[in-house]
Amino acid sequence: MMTTSLWATKLHAQTWAPKKNIPSGNFDGAAIFSAGGDIYMGGGLYTNAIMEYDTLANTWVSKTSMPGMLITTRAGASGFTINDTGYIAFGYDQDPITMGEIDLTDLWQYNKAGNSWVRKQDFPPVHWYKRLGTMFVANGKAYFPGGYDSGTASKQLWQYDPVTNAWSQKHDLPVGIYGALTFTLGSKGYLSFCDLDSGATNFVFEYDAVADTWTRKNDMPAPRRIGPAAFVIDGHAFAGLGSFYDGAIHVFNDLYLYNQAADSWTAVDTTPLIGTYITETVSMGNKAFVGGGKNINTGAYSKEWYEVTSAMFSGIADVSMPHRISCYPNPTTDAITITGAPDCKSGCSCNIINTCGSVVGHKIWTGGKIETNNIPPGHYLLELSAGTEKYVTVFEMR
Repeated sequence: MMTTSLWATKLHAQTWAPKKNIPSGNFDGAAIFSAGGDIYMGGGLYTNAIMEYDTLANTWVSKTSMPGMLITTRAGASGFTINDTGYIAFGYDQDPITMGEIDLTDLWQYNKAGNSWVRKQDFPPVHWYKRLGTMFVANGKAYFPGGYDSGTASKQLWQYDPVTNAWSQKHDLPVGIYGALTFTLGSKGYLSFCDLDSGATNFVFEYDAVADTWTRKNDMPAPRRIGPAAFVIDGHAFAGLGSFYDGAIHVFNDLYLYNQAADSWTAVDTTPLIGTYITETVSMGNKAFVGGGKNINTGAYSKEWYEVTSAMFSGIADVSMPHRISCYPNPTTDAITITGAPDCKSGCSCNIINTCGSVVGHKIWTGGKIETNNIPPGHYLLELSAGTEKYVTVFEMR
């Protein structure tokens, strides 16, 4: 049976709130960034349109389309935010005559107040490898590791400094990579599920933006894949999702929590994104937004959109050092008796929580047996709240 702390992590990691669906189904391969508390999504295989998501009003509205070296689309672009200002870079378009793909090297900054775009310094084209590249932001600068061109994965790392509006090459990766997921913790950027020339891996690399050095970290304890995603909330990094092809497409909706200090990963419960891959994510301090992607069943772009709040992460902290209590009989078929509980004669809030994080039973408990015959078989967390203190135990219902 799982320990209480791991069980609690799984439960609280699933506090996802469905939001208003993405209004367009054309954002396959879109870029995403945040600015001024709102989210901007745009581009893709079929469009260069931009939509703004108002995180307070839960609404989507159209904004000025992406400009630049393109005709009608911008797929595979990189969106990022520095100092609350959004940027879009790279991607590719389709030549209307030859129908071939045109690689784009331009970089644009979005002016939220004026709903306009300002062109910044292009990426040096002689160093092109940004197809299927990735990026992260650390210490107020954007970093673009790896990429793919002419059948070769790149080791290069390029930095963009918005203050000087200049590009500079930094220390190469240990190996050529492309298509990795990325996240940032402090001054360090992380790459995982890296694709190499030899294929997909579950490798993890850490880049120290202060020392300009790369370090190989412990591998992800998960199957290799392409099109994964990651997000960070309140300093907690979560990674997973994606797909893998071995004659059939396998879609993952798993999620793993990274412990930076211990360089370890903990599996948490699956996400509500069923059958989708290549999802969009944006991290915004104490929350993240996740959605979109390709639906494996229909082949269409998924319009699902979720807000993941910090409640689940405070929940992890709350339950990782709880007051342990016990119950018997365990397993049970109809009722349990609590031992080691606080004085609840005045009433303690009692919640029974299933493995999806949903409260399936609630009462004000003053002592005595707790009936459980109205819940289905399975494993459950029982949580007592006495003031600011929490008391937990796990039991099995048969």
